[in-house]
Amino acid sequence: MKRFPTHIVAVFGVVENEHEEVLLLKHRHRDIWMFPGGQPGIACWIM
Repeated sequence: MKRFPTHIVAVFGVVENEHEEVLLLKHRHRDIWMFPGGQPGIACWIM
């Protein structure tokens, strides 16, 4: 049986509104702001 390599994929997005304001999220445990993102599920199709 052929085994495929396993990779960890992380994604993030830059989201702007009509006033060119950028969406940032404040980290729950650290005092930093960051772009929304995370790891997609196993069955997600990534292009």
